[in-house]
Amino acid sequence: MISPIVRKWTIYSLVTTAAAALICFLVSFFYFHDGHLPHYPQPSMGRIYESNNHGSKVYLTRSEHDLDLGLQILAVIAFVAAFLLNKKWRVSVDPLEGMTPRQLDNIRQGRPPFLG
Repeated sequence: MISPIVRKWTIYSLVTTAAAALICFLVSFFYFHDGHLPHYPQPSMGRIYESNNHGSKVYLTRSEHDLDLGLQILAVIAFVAAFLLNKKWRVSVDPLEGMTPRQLDNIRQGRPPFLG
């Protein structure tokens, strides 16, 4: 049995990893497209992998291409894993779930939910 704290930190770590991978991908993508890379293939330098940003094409090396692809895949896998584990473990739930109609009505009227 996995403790609730470990479950919570697993979900938070996966979401943080996914967000960091997405941010790193965006930073590298926009860095590659800021104008200092060639707009035509340069096979002698290994720049044969096309990256297209709304018609603005640049050519990357295999390692640059693999970095971008790996960051995208990591972000998707981490977000999906966090989503599926949260569905199973119910770490993050609706705070109003399980309340009676009277408690919900008290909240809507600005009163504490436990008042009669």
